[in-house]
Amino acid sequence: MKLQTMRSPRTPTPHLALTAIALAALASTAQAQTTDIGDVSASDVGAPVNVSAGRSGKAPTAAAAKALTQAPLEATSPQTQISSDYIANQVNPQADYGTILRIAPSYSSSSPNGLGLSEAKNQTLRGFPDGQFNVTYDGIPFGDTNDFSHHTTSYFPAATIGGVTIDRSPGNATTLGYATFGGSVNLFSPTLSPTRKIEYSQTIGSHATWQENLGITTGIMPGLLDSNIFLNVQRTDSNGALSNSGLGNTNIFLKGVTPIGSSTLVTWVYAYDKIHFNNPGGATLNQVAQNGYNYGLNADPKSPNYWGYNYQDKNTEFAYLDVKHDFDGGWSLNNKLYTYYYYNLSHELNGDNTSSPLSALSAAKPFSAGQSGTDIAGALKLNEYRTYGDTLSATHSDANGTFTGGFWLEHTRNPRNRFAYDATTGQSVKENATYGSTYYDMVDEVNTAQAFSQYAWKATDALTVTPGIRYQHFERSLSAAVLQNNLPGTSANKSWNSVLPSLDVNYRFTSLWSGYAQVSRGALGPNLNTLYSANPAGNNTVNPQTSMAYQIGTVFKADRFTFNADAYLIEFSNYITKNGSGANATYFNAGGVRYTGVEAEGNVLLGSGFSFYANGSINNATYTQDGTGSQTWKSGQRISFVPQYTAAIALNFDQGPWHAGINTKFVGSMYQGSNGAADGSIYKVGPYSVTSMMIARDFTNLSSVLKKVRVSFGVDNLFDTHRITDNLGPAATDTSKGTDANQFLYYFVPGRSFYVNLRAEI
Repeated sequence: MKLQTMRSPRTPTPHLALTAIALAALASTAQAQTTDIGDVSASDVGAPVNVSAGRSGKAPTAAAAKALTQAPLEATSPQTQISSDYIANQVNPQADYGTILRIAPSYSSSSPNGLGLSEAKNQTLRGFPDGQFNVTYDGIPFGDTNDFSHHTTSYFPAATIGGVTIDRSPGNATTLGYATFGGSVNLFSPTLSPTRKIEYSQTIGSHATWQENLGITTGIMPGLLDSNIFLNVQRTDSNGALSNSGLGNTNIFLKGVTPIGSSTLVTWVYAYDKIHFNNPGGATLNQVAQNGYNYGLNADPKSPNYWGYNYQDKNTEFAYLDVKHDFDGGWSLNNKLYTYYYYNLSHELNGDNTSSPLSALSAAKPFSAGQSGTDIAGALKLNEYRTYGDTLSATHSDANGTFTGGFWLEHTRNPRNRFAYDATTGQSVKENATYGSTYYDMVDEVNTAQAFSQYAWKATDALTVTPGIRYQHFERSLSAAVLQNNLPGTSANKSWNSVLPSLDVNYRFTSLWSGYAQVSRGALGPNLNTLYSANPAGNNTVNPQTSMAYQIGTVFKADRFTFNADAYLIEFSNYITKNGSGANATYFNAGGVRYTGVEAEGNVLLGSGFSFYANGSINNATYTQDGTGSQTWKSGQRISFVPQYTAAIALNFDQGPWHAGINTKFVGSMYQGSNGAADGSIYKVGPYSVTSMMIARDFTNLSSVLKKVRVSFGVDNLFDTHRITDNLGPAATDTSKGTDANQFLYYFVPGRSFYVNLRAEI
């Protein structure tokens, strides 16, 4: 067993206490300044952090200032901007970004171990699953290299997110990422306060959840080139909503901004995250009947569901250096160098939590001394990657419009391996007669180059027309000692090119009412698994999957209400399919999917501090061609992971020192098998809803040092529902050949939980 590839994650040793003291000392010298260092959120795409206010820093209407989410008047595609106030004051402090996104139309996900206490499961945006849409932070796309999926509890907790813009479109020419196919979730770092600010918060909640957070902003420091630095340190510990499913997480976040002269702004960010968590694999209805809805893992070393056999250790880093410079004549240049790192060592099972005996590995026989067939067969899996990238864009604005052009370059190296071991004894075991303990051992690399250009033409004072085009080169290389599925080691290199045009139109009927239309093409780079065959290059004839989006919408903001709505038609082409298996597997394009739907959201001021918010979507996606091989769907049948509808309603109160809110998210039924409606009702998850509420009281001017204290109390899943959210299919112990729903594995809405948060500003 190649234990050297299973090394412990690299752990930096920052002297946090000294760093905090140094920043506090620097902050003590900072004075209130009139210097305006601009929008320092490095928000290259989408909206600034204070999304209710627009770039002017002031909300266009009173209703817009109170909206939980809304679209901007400048929108050229369906967008939802989630306000910084909602993130900071209404979301559970332990939230991950998956929790934040759940308020938005057409988005759904689940958190079976509690909000922020497990990675969001089955994320979908209009039915596009995670991996088919981008996630960016300050304009930088990030995610796994094999399938572009994401881990919501890594990198950026809620305290490091100042705002979110969800762009439900392939985007315009400046949109970066491997998965522009289904849209983009754009996260933004917090805006820095121009004056000194020290904020400490502590959260205590259900499941022995405890969180501490310390944020220090120096304010603008005249003695250090008017620099401004923000440090946030957070520690979270919890037993989790599911049994024996604990979590421990440490996050360190640094951001700095330095203006150089009147024309240059330098912004840098460094984020480090380390997390250890147990990873329950779902429960059957029979297990739930015996142990309750909170059954996750157990404390029995003789069981495959023992907590000591099911856990992950991760650490991540994310950093960038961004330089913006304004030239004379309307020109500006923006260059951003970045890197991010992901390390995940998973202790998992050869089977699942219902059955994983060593006897199932025939190659493990004869057993070594101390082993037996009833031992638990486990696996150690490593996924590690380091990414380096650079984006450069030039912009020129004049009375006729704005030109933007540039490029994006990125390289990722990703070692991946999985080895069999006896979880009961800790000994290495053979899982294959030829390759011993090795399930797979490979290194894949990804190289991307994208050039883009667009021009936002101001045809009239009210009409802006933006044509654009981007060219993307995407390349995968693979070097495997043992390929996935126990295939012989091999090397391969494949590259693909995509030309992605877009045309956006925005028309301002009035200063507070706009309409838009968009035609845009997106692409999804082929996954790593398309190279899993004896002849990876020859057996892979796929082209990138593409989407062509046709969308219209309108945005309206009045003094007492906001409203925006859109309708979409998306044609998904080049669906990747597979024939054969193992060494003979071949991958090719066949068929597609048609997505249609409508979405709307709005906010109404009711008076006396009350406001009412609502959003909703009707979503549909059907195959346009019969499946082939093992794909049993027929043209016209609904695909998997598309909720029939989503909706959210909220009643909020904000007046004087009191703040309160109650909201309910509704998710319609969806199929969750591999063949959509063709899998039948046994794979259909019914509709469910979850209600959360919070109430908070501010206390101000308590002393010359203590500026403000807020005490908050919140409840998640107020009505304690336990509806199924995820259908994982038959368990390893299933004896019905997939016909008995009681023998399937499921995740459920986690039970009712409470939290109390104390936040003090110095």
